[in-house]
Order: sequence, then structure tokens, then C-alpha cells
Amino acid sequence: MVDQLKGKVDQVNALLLAGEPDNISEDTYSHYTGYKPQYLIDGMNEVFGIGTWGFEELSSEIVTTKEGGLLAIAQVKVWLKDVPFQPTGWGQARVTKGDLGDARKGAQTDAIKKALSYFSIGNRAYQGLLPGKNETAKPAEAARRPAFAQNNNQAKPAGPPAPSGTAPTTRATVEPAPKLNEIPSGSALRKRAEAMKLATKTGTPINWASLLNYALQDDIKAGKYKLSDLIAMKDELPPDVCAKIAAWLDTYAAAKKQAA
Repeated sequence: MVDQLKGKVDQVNALLLAGEPDNISEDTYSHYTGYKPQYLIDGMNEVFGIGTWGFEELSSEIVTTKEGGLLAIAQVKVWLKDVPFQPTGWGQARVTKGDLGDARKGAQTDAIKKALSYFSIGNRAYQGLLPGKNETAKPAEAARRPAFAQNNNQAKPAGPPAPSGTAPTTRATVEPAPKLNEIPSGSALRKRAEAMKLATKTGTPINWASLLNYALQDDIKAGKYKLSDLIAMKDELPPDVCAKIAAWLDTYAAAKKQAA
């Protein structure tokens, strides 16, 4: 039960990571960044299923701040099917242009996000890993590249062949496609990944769901695969997926060796 729950939590977090930075918002008052509520709710519905999770609003009120403004405050309890633990969270939202309804909704969804964080859902937002509004780099994109290959002095994976009619870059190489019987199986790749103890440059462990997102990011963006479907396949992955995972692990290993 615990392993199954953890697997679903990883799936939701992988979907959120795949949606960065488009699914990130910044509070105009505090300048804190967080996930947009609808993306989190959509992720919960896709992975856990509609009706197998939910929330109960315990309280909601409008208070006056010291500065004379109005603030909506809500307390929410979230639940997951067959899970006894039902954490509560507090949320708030400022009333702007006299719109109490929007403020109450904002406080409610803020509380939902904070309550779900007790299951480690959306935890990147509370670990300070989301990019800020004024950052020129996109940490989410950097995180999708293999660790140890995230700055100009370290090895980077070769890019794809240049489109027809353009000059290829000096780094781009064309490797022969591996033969079908040379492609490792999903179970073999999972064991290899576990043995490599994958981690980002900051030391955050890279789990299997995140690895799939990194290695298959182009296919996921193009709609060829859904990350949740790849995770659900477990070790029964298509050969082209296995080939891309193997290539990503090779690039990771080479970059780590050069950085050592």
C-alpha cells in the first residue's frame, strides 16, 4: 500500500515537473513561486482518479490586515482513498478589486496545495526549486538534462542532427541506430539506474519517474507518449523508449566521469 501510494505521488510530481515552467505562478505580493492550482488538480485527477481523492473545507473567513486590506483565509482537509491520514492545510489570498469570491477560491486552493504537501505532492515548490519570475535561466529545463552536464565547463549530450538545409553543429554526431537485440530491457535499465545512484547537480536523487521525464522529454512534449502511461508500463517499455533511456544513462555516465 505504501509503495503504491509513493508511486502515485512520484507520478504526480513527475507530471508537475514536466509542465514547468508553464505551470508556475508567482505571487505579486510575496514574490513566492508555486504551482498553478489547476495543474496540480489535473495531475491528481489523472494519477489518482476523480472520486478517489478530495478535500473538505473546514473554515473560510475574510479578515482585515494591519495595512487595512482584506485577506481571505481558509482551512482545508484533504483525503486519499483508503489512506487514514487526512492532513489539513491553511491558505490565504488577498482581496483585490473587491472580489471576495476569487479571494475565497484562492485561499481554498492555496490550502489544498499545502495540505497535499504533507504527502510530498508538489514538494518542489516548498523546497525552493521552482524558477522565479525574473530568472533568465529555466531551472526546469536544466534539471531535465543529465546532472554533471549543466554548465559550460562540463560535458553536454550531443544535440539531434541538424534539420535539412541548415549547417550541423560541431557537437552533433550521428550514431547508428542500435539493433533490436542490442537494446537493454526496461528491467535491466531500471537496475542500471538504481546502481548508478542518479542525482541532480544539487544532490537531489533522480527517481525512475523523473528519469523517464528527462530521457523522453521531446516525445512527451510532442504528445507521442504521456509520462503517466510510461510510468504505468513499469518494465514493459517499447524498444524506442528503452533505447532513449540507455542513451541518456550513457550521457550521464560520461558527463559524471569528465566532471570527476
